[in-house]
Formats: sequence, structure tokens, C-alpha cells
Amino acid sequence: MNIEDMDPRGRNGFLGGRPRLEIDLVELEKLCAMQCTQPEIAAWFLCSVESIEKRCKDRATLYEVDDSEAPGQKINLNFYEIMQRGYARGKISMRRQQIKMLNEGNGTMGVWLGKQYLGQKDIVIHANPDGTAVEANPVTTLLDRLVTLLERRREGGGAGGTPRIIDALPGEPDSLGLAQLGEGETT
Repeated sequence: MNIEDMDPRGRNGFLGGRPRLEIDLVELEKLCAMQCTQPEIAAWFLCSVESIEKRCKDRATLYEVDDSEAPGQKINLNFYEIMQRGYARGKISMRRQQIKMLNEGNGTMGVWLGKQYLGQKDIVIHANPDGTAVEANPVTTLLDRLVTLLERRREGGGAGGTPRIIDALPGEPDSLGLAQLGEGETT
């Protein structure tokens, strides 16, 4: 028997495997507008993630869909382009809602949008007790003070070898509560 004589449908009566899954492209675009992930889209259409990925990689197959810029007109897009158009529409919708919240007086949204789109940021300035700016971060400052304490303890600055000044300078309050570290200890 020649290959040409064989039934092209194969043993199970189908041409080359199971039939292609029909995906509603309007529904696909709506899911993408809601920022659904590929696993979520696959679950919605009751197919595997691999099926969605294969369709995205297939840039040659075009689908006729409505043109968003010319109502009533049709354009040809591949599966990936349809998904990207949906994702873009969803982001536009979110921005529209954010701006609406900002215009309604939502200050938190104003701060967030300023950080996202205007490069604004929170700046925290730490100050020393005398009001001068701290150059290092607070952890570094604390570590520096602890090293100073250990050095003073080794030197034995007070009666009985305990330091008289534990934190900061003479006359300043002990803001870290470190004065108790030296009580009753000798070098």
C-alpha cells in the first residue's frame, strides 16, 4: 500500500490531532483589559497555558477584529496583538479612574501619581539633637555611638573605671538610654 492510498484522516478519523480550540477574541480582549495573566486566560477558556502561549507566538495567523479607531471597520491582528490591545485599554482605564479620584480631591492618589509619573519622592532628613543634619543613616549613627562607648569604657573615664559621659556630649540628654550600660561595671 502506498502513502498516497492511505486515508488522510488517520486512525481516529481526525486530521492531525484534535480540532483547534475556538477562542472568543472579544472576550480575550476584555480579559486582557482586566490585566488577566496567561494562566487566568487559559483557565477561562478551559485550555492549557501552552495553548495560549502557542497562539501568542504564532504571528502569521491573523484574525479579523473591530477597529477601535474606526467603528464599523475591521482590521487584521494576530493573537498577541489582540492581547496587547486589551492590556493597553485596561491600563488606560485605570489611569482614567486614578485621575478621576485625583480630581475628586483624593490627596493620597495625588501623592502616588506624583511619585509614579513626576519623579517625586519622600525625603526624610534625620537631624542631630542640635538640629544639624545627620550625614549617615540612623543605623550607622547608632553603631558609631556604640563604638565610642566601648572606647570610653576601655579608657575608664570615671571613678572606678566607669565612663561619666555615655552618649553625645556633656550636658546633652541621653537620648538612647545608654547611660545605664556603664553602671556597676569596671574595665
